[in-house]
Amino acid sequence: MDKRVARRGFLVSGAVVGAGALVSACTSNEPAAAPASSAAAPAAAAGGTDNDKPGTKVVIGFSAPAADHGW
Repeated sequence: MDKRVARRGFLVSGAVVGAGALVSACTSNEPAAAPASSAAAPAAAAGGTDNDKPGTKVVIGFSAPAADHGW
C-alpha cells in the first residue's frame, strides 16, 4: 500500500504543476481597464531630457559560417 500512496502523491503533484502551468499560460498581459469615473486623475508631466533625442545612425553587421560546411 505504501507504493500506491507514493504514486498517488506523485500524480497529484504532477496534476497541480500542470494546472499551474495552464493557469499561468491563460492569463493576459494587458493592463486592467481603468474604472470610469467623473473625476479624472491628474496626468503626469512629461519629462524630457537630452537622452531622449535620436543619436547617430549605427549599422550592426552579422557574420555567420557558410551553410555548406558539411557538418
